[in-house]
Order: sequence, then structure tokens, then C-alpha cells
Amino acid sequence: MSNGETLKPARLSTKNGVPYSINFGDIYHDPDFKREVEKVLLDPSNLTSMKRQVSILRVGELGFGTGLNLAAVAKTCRANNQPLHFVSCDQFPIHKSQFSRIAKKRLGQYPFYSELIDAYPPLIKGWHRRHFKRWDITISLYWGSVHGALQDLQEQNSPKFNAWFLDGFSPAKNPEMWDFQIMSKIGALSKKGTTVATFTSAGQVRRNLEEVGFKMRPVDQQPNKRESLAGVYNKKGLPKRPSCSSSIILGAGLAGATLARQLAERGLNVAVFDKGKSSAGGASKIPISMLHSRLLSDSSSSAKLRCHAYQYSIAQMNQAGVKPEGAIQIPDQNTPLSKLVKLANLYSPTGDWIQLINSKKAESLTKWNISSSALWFPYSRMIEMPKLCRHLLDHPNIKVSYGADIQLKDIDPDIPTTLACANAYKDFTEAHFLEVQATEGQIDIVSADEVPAIPIVGSSYLMPKDNQLYVGSTYETTAWKQGEATKKNREALKKLNVVETKWLGKWRASRCSSSDRIPVVGKLVDHKGQHIRNLYASLAMGSMGNIFSHFAAEIIASQICNDFPPLTSGLLEEISPLRFRKRQKRRGYRLQAKP
Repeated sequence: MSNGETLKPARLSTKNGVPYSINFGDIYHDPDFKREVEKVLLDPSNLTSMKRQVSILRVGELGFGTGLNLAAVAKTCRANNQPLHFVSCDQFPIHKSQFSRIAKKRLGQYPFYSELIDAYPPLIKGWHRRHFKRWDITISLYWGSVHGALQDLQEQNSPKFNAWFLDGFSPAKNPEMWDFQIMSKIGALSKKGTTVATFTSAGQVRRNLEEVGFKMRPVDQQPNKRESLAGVYNKKGLPKRPSCSSSIILGAGLAGATLARQLAERGLNVAVFDKGKSSAGGASKIPISMLHSRLLSDSSSSAKLRCHAYQYSIAQMNQAGVKPEGAIQIPDQNTPLSKLVKLANLYSPTGDWIQLINSKKAESLTKWNISSSALWFPYSRMIEMPKLCRHLLDHPNIKVSYGADIQLKDIDPDIPTTLACANAYKDFTEAHFLEVQATEGQIDIVSADEVPAIPIVGSSYLMPKDNQLYVGSTYETTAWKQGEATKKNREALKKLNVVETKWLGKWRASRCSSSDRIPVVGKLVDHKGQHIRNLYASLAMGSMGNIFSHFAAEIIASQICNDFPPLTSGLLEEISPLRFRKRQKRRGYRLQAKP
């Protein structure tokens, strides 16, 4: 089963002790892989000399394979204290289970593999970005065709690369990767001084690279083979895009805090303003919430966004040291067992992050009575949002001001500014065209003699902590009468056979939700659809702020810092504020939106 977004894993065997691709009938690398990666790629690219020239080394690669080149470059960059952004693609990525087996054998030579094993993305088409703070490394992996990866980099105006590794299978086995169109895109993503290195010495590859602007030379590889190719881009590149040194964020909830941290770690000075008395106001004040994506099995934009945002958020929480308890999702009226089975059939082959389990297994995990099969999400976890917000804002490059009533007219237009203030967006006329609304929600807290061992997701969330249960949250498009939300949450407890001993309290908050239930992320636009200079929005996360806030922060931080976001251009349009302007031309304004 597939929705067009999941990929089949590479078919592997072993030949002469190294991984062998059944898909292409070729080995992934030489048995002496350490010598090969150094003599063919690292040495001819002269990466160590680039340390004096660039703040962040940008390496592009065609053919991620076993991750060998990344692991080797990571080792070199760490030895030289060189920040790295490594961008690679693979049409037939290796399944995580096989990748782990290969990686564990190489830990002695390349320690970065230990980081890659945990962060390795599922086999889902598109971009997967991961940050490794301890190493000062970011990787962006594209699962899909090399044409798709390079085309997307061009469409999203990616910064030019410092070095390219062309390491797909041989031109005879994989001709699509070596054609002139691919080499032309590589040239377009290069600048004067960009290097290229590849194991092949094929004449057509050399001629294609020379035609797009590289000055090529042979590299002696004896006695293993005669020679390989390396070169330097000789054409004059576009002028360097101006960068900014500071940014302003309006809102100190989860959306604002995640963005502030992303920008601060990129070296920007960030000023955060919030009307409240402390961080984590609005929906972010809920003490316990779930990092769990309610997945969809269709091929809708929402389904794709939820999946990618969930994977990115998992990786971010891993880096933050927030340990996963895991969670199980049981059938409910909106997601019956047939839908859970459909989700498992779709996503389980992509990795180890989702699994359909029988009731016996579900009971062993939860230590609770579970009467049906369920979905097991080993990397889901409970989040203490106020604590997380404080952690994210605790950075020397971030200054937070509370009780602040800031107007856009008072802000220097040269400073990138982001509205991350949920329903307070109404204070800014530039955002009045957005079709969003307030949605009330409530979590109730009770004590019980017995509680499940891990969270249970059904029609609501059941989250155990310190012999207490947090249950909810309700979704109220208009605020319910007093007591109705508590009544509904208590009914959810009864359905799961929880014997409540004492009601301890409740937490209510107002979410910000869009008319299409998709977040509003990116550049704000005027009535003509033109970007309002340096103004962005990170809004309308709805009931999945834990999922979307981290992803939205990376998208906006990338845009502010002149990088490409970790999302294909098509999906980027789906979350952009521009989508409302386009729809309003056809059918007018909805919800509280106005010109």
C-alpha cells in the first residue's frame, strides 16, 4: 500500500564483504572504503582549506547510500571545528534496520554513525532535516529522485554549495544520475571556487561538468584503479545575499520560543516580546501535552505535513534530551480499527516509528486493559510545555520582554519580524486576511488508584504522571457551558475503565486554528500577494502545537537566514499565508478574515 509518499527500501546483498545494490547491480563502495572516500572525495575537494573561507561548509551529495561520505566529512569538520550543512539525496534509501547494522560496524572509524543511527529518517518522500548540536552539523536528506532534489533546491533559491560529491552508482548502471540536465543543475547551485569530486572517470561525465562551468582534472587512484575526476567551478556566481544579525518575535509561547531558539543557534540576536507576564501563555500554558501526530492515511497535504512535522519534532526532542515514553493509539469513533490498520500498512514499512500491535502487546506496554489491536508509537512522548518554553528561551542570544504591547510601526522594517502570538494576530492589520479562529480546549486532572504505564491516545489523550491523570483536550469551536468540558473528559476516563478517586483541577486555553486545519507558516503578503518586507507568521497550530511549532520554526528560520526550508516547494505553498489571498480572489473572505 502506498499514497505516493512512501518509498520502497533499497534491495541489498553483500559482495566482497561490502553492501551491494540489487537495484543497480553495483557495490556501494570499495572494500577499503576509508581509503576510497579520502583519496576520491575528501583530498581532491580540499575541504580543510575552506575553513578559512566559509562560516558554514555546505556540501552537496548525489547518492547518500550508507552515509559513508557524511560520516567521513563529519569527522574532518569536527577535527577542524568547522560547522557543516550536508545535503544529500537517494531514490532508493536503505531501510533503517539495515542501515543500523552497517553503521554499527563502522563506529570505531567514524563516530558520527552513532548519531546517524538514531536520527535516520523513515522512507518517506521529500526532505528530512536533522540537527546535531554537539557536532555543529545539520543534514538535509531528500528521499526521492535526484531530479526532484535538485529542482527543489533551485526553486527554493538554495544558497550555493562549497563542494559536491557525485557518488551514485556508475554511469553504466545508473545513467539517469549522470546526464547533462543533472550536471546543469549542479552548476546552477555552484559558485566560483565550488569543488566537485567523483569516483568515475567517464569521458561524458567530464565533458558534461566542463560544459556547465567546472574545470576538471584527473586524479591518480593507482593501484586500485587508474583515475577519478575532480574539478573547480570557474564561472562567476551571483552576488552574496545580504544576511541579518537580529530578529524580533512577537509571542513567547511554544511557536515563538522554538523560533527564537532556532534563530539564536544560527547566531542571530533575538528579541522576544509578549503581552503576558511570563512565557508559555495561551495554549502553551497547559502543563502536560502529547507529542503525537494524529496521522492521516490519504494523500492530502495535511497528511504529508503531519508526518514530516512529527518526524522533525521527534528528532528535536531527542536533541533536547526529552525522553520518549511511547504511546499507543486505540480505535475511536473518528479513527476505527480499520483506519489504524490502514495507517500501519502504509507507514510501518518505512521505519521503526509506528507498529500495529495486538491487544496482548498493548496491555503489556500500558499495564492496562486494552480490548483491541492498537498502534504503537515508540517515539511519542509527553511534553511539559511551560518547562520546554523556558528551556528554549534560555539562550544568551535571546532577550525576552514581558508585558510588552508592540506595534509593527514601531519596529525597524530592516529587522525580520514574526507574529507567533496565536489569536493575538488580530492586533496587527497586516494579518487580518488570515482565515483563523480561536478554539477553546480543556484538560482535566484527576487522581486514581491505578493509572496506565504510558499515554493512551483515543478520542482524547490520557497522560499519566505521578499517579495523576491528565485527560483531554476538548475541541470547542465555541466555548462550552461551564462543566461540559469536565463532563466530557470524565466520560473518556470511564470508557478506559479509570476509577477516579479525586478531581484535582482543570486547565483551559484558547488555541489558534485555521479554516483548513493547516498551520499558517511563512511570509505574510499584501492584497497583491507580494511579501510584506521582513514580516512572517507562525500561527494556527491548532491542537498539534507540539508537532508543528518545531517544524514551523525551522521553516521560518531558514527563510530569514537565506537557506532552503526542510519542505518541498509544493508543500511550502500549502502552509503559506499566500494560500488565503489566492482563495479569497475566487470566493471572498471567511471566518473573521477581512482585507
